[in-house]
Amino acid sequence: MMNNKKVSIRVAIYCLAYGLLLAKLAISNTTFIKYIDIRANGFKFINVIAIILIALKILKYDVISAKKVIVTGFLSILFLLSFISTSYNNVIMLLILIIGAYGIDIKSIVKCHFYVYGFIMILALVSSMIGLIEDYTVIRSSTNAIRHSLGNTYPTDFAAGILYLEFDLAFLKRRWGFKDSLFFLLVDLIVYRFTNANNFIIGGVILSISMFIFSKYKEREKKRNVCRQNRFFHKLVALSFPVCAILSFVIVKIYQTGNSLLYTIDKIISYRIGFSSKAINEYGIKPFGINIYFIGAGWNTDSSKSYFYVDNGYIYTALMYGMVLLILICLIHSICTYELGKLDLKIAVIYLVIALTSLFEPRFSNYLYNAFLLFVGPCLFKKRTYDIT
Repeated sequence: MMNNKKVSIRVAIYCLAYGLLLAKLAISNTTFIKYIDIRANGFKFINVIAIILIALKILKYDVISAKKVIVTGFLSILFLLSFISTSYNNVIMLLILIIGAYGIDIKSIVKCHFYVYGFIMILALVSSMIGLIEDYTVIRSSTNAIRHSLGNTYPTDFAAGILYLEFDLAFLKRRWGFKDSLFFLLVDLIVYRFTNANNFIIGGVILSISMFIFSKYKEREKKRNVCRQNRFFHKLVALSFPVCAILSFVIVKIYQTGNSLLYTIDKIISYRIGFSSKAINEYGIKPFGINIYFIGAGWNTDSSKSYFYVDNGYIYTALMYGMVLLILICLIHSICTYELGKLDLKIAVIYLVIALTSLFEPRFSNYLYNAFLLFVGPCLFKKRTYDIT
């Protein structure tokens, strides 16, 4: 009884710290910031509170082992070198959350993300609909379509947030059926209607179809009265992140040779390859990153400056945080896919979709969106609970 109570307190402390950091980042990604100054001392203090909470959790409730100390020290050195090179505070907070996740069951991590981030998203959506905050709009030049941010600072931010919340929900659902895929597709179409986010609709469709195929596979296995996991598949999926990362750089390299096919494709996808190529040429890929100010088209952006943003998640991470952290983050995802795929093939499917969508979606290394990034602590030390029934 005492052990269960101890575990509950440990999870509660971690989720409180995680929830505070999520809420802060989520609010900063909405037009609430017109009225709320996230640079104020009160918001800065949230980081301090989160660090104190996680330190308390580690010192009071975690079992300290030599393996944990070595792994934590190794991760800390790499993340700190990236912070020194870039000055991005989020690098440090991601490190804190990964270290703090030791001993936390993965469902609690996803539930915390789903409810906290989902609440802020709904709050911003409703507030923008009733005129309390701005529904920032932009017009897509190629189609003249009006794109709504629905309370976020950019339409694609809202769409990406919905996609990652769908990843959460797909993970949390015990069973998946045709109605679930249909529901996801309906949500995707509604969100696309307002945001006109092409990348989002591609990712949403891939997720819905993949989960439906997975559910049919599970049904077939159940009818055959066979309880097994496709080990080959989850091992293959574990390689998807490094493979997609390598593919991203290969495509840019070929593009830079003047390949006509890639130039044609680049025009169709709004010059996304071209922006990646330009960023690599201008800034180069550093071991631990460089402080880069990308110029998007979001709310409160200086419209006098030309648009310059990298949408490929692997190249974005390499530029912003460095090649070392890109390799590390890909390795983290691969470890989690391999370990958790043994328990439930569904998790491997979700990781595969994240890997594929990250080819045109830059947020997989951002803990505001991607809760699955934090699974590495539970995976490395086998302190996780996950009911696959």
